Amino acid sequence: DLFMLTEDSFAVSMYGANEGVWLLTPRTDADDQTVITLAAVSIGSELTDAVNAYNRQSDCVHIQMKEMDADALKTALISGDVPDILCTGHIPYESFVKKGLFEDLSQYMASDADFHKEDYLPNFFDALQYNGGLYSLSYAYTVYTVAGKSKTVGSKEGLSLAEYMALVPSLPEGMDFTFHPTNWSVFGEYCLGTMCSFVDVPNAACHFDSPEMVQFLEFCGAFPSDRTVYPEDDDPSELLHADKIAVQSEHLFQAGDYHRLLAEDYGGEPVTFIGRPITNGTGNGASFGDIGGLALYSQSQYKAEVWAFFKFLLSEEYQNSLTSCFPAHLGALQKLFHQGRLLCKGACQLYDLSRQVLFAIWIGRAWKEYASLSSGSVVDSGREI
Repeated sequence: DLFMLTEDSFAVSMYGANEGVWLLTPRTDADDQTVITLAAVSIGSELTDAVNAYNRQSDCVHIQMKEMDADALKTALISGDVPDILCTGHIPYESFVKKGLFEDLSQYMASDADFHKEDYLPNFFDALQYNGGLYSLSYAYTVYTVAGKSKTVGSKEGLSLAEYMALVPSLPEGMDFTFHPTNWSVFGEYCLGTMCSFVDVPNAACHFDSPEMVQFLEFCGAFPSDRTVYPEDDDPSELLHADKIAVQSEHLFQAGDYHRLLAEDYGGEPVTFIGRPITNGTGNGASFGDIGGLALYSQSQYKAEVWAFFKFLLSEEYQNSLTSCFPAHLGALQKLFHQGRLLCKGACQLYDLSRQVLFAIWIGRAWKEYASLSSGSVVDSGREI
């Protein structure tokens, strides 16, 4: 909502992640500001929020965002008229790195006395490296993994493909492996994420004829090609809760998701995050979707200013403000999990209460339907709750 206060000042009320009231007034120092350009094929809400937060607190630097399609970005890189910051999604990132178009940000981290890499998740920046350098910076992430009740899948995190293959026939009678137990669904949901281990990008080679790949196909091929077990409107979480299915793929956006699924989807029982099948014998089978993917153009005139923006995104203060993804900063992450645990405790109490209410409504409706059948009267029983 926008409210005019005076001829040149406005109040804006915002909801959601940026909830608050903002005062808009003319900037008197606009001519003295350094303008940095940030370009992306598509600018999402997370990046918009990050840039707006930085611009609000910066007096001498302003970041200007613009969307450019992939062809326009390629043309700009060839011509030399390149934005200072590029979002690496939807562009041939590895090719541009090889041509020396992006700065290695690990050198900035090492030479900045105010930046402490140990304040962040140990493997976060390592996972973003390419050819030994950090050319694309992310500041937050979401998590992809696979989970099941420990009593069903065991307590080991990070199962190999052989352990996956042994798990399926060991399931109790009447329990399916997953909600869609077909070969294509199992491949797409549980195996496709590990296919990158069969692709050697630096050497432009693939290994789809390897024994490990054959095992993946054999595992998926053991499931039928067409089998409908549960109606599409069934809730997989309810089936997992009731021990009808063994595992479920999870995409976690925030600490509250983690605590919620432990309490609701798994009924408070011990849970093991087995991850997707691992092929190299290490790791836990989980992967992360990085938020950001920002590169610094190697010929930019404003490298120091861009690094200051990147440091702002990684600062504990800004990391504490993230609401729809996990922060990379350890302090912010610990704080988020503590808050999430408290919030989830209240949410689960409400969830249990709502289940009791819905059950009472369902029993009442069933009794009415029974009474109508026995008496011959007509009731409205087609409305879904």
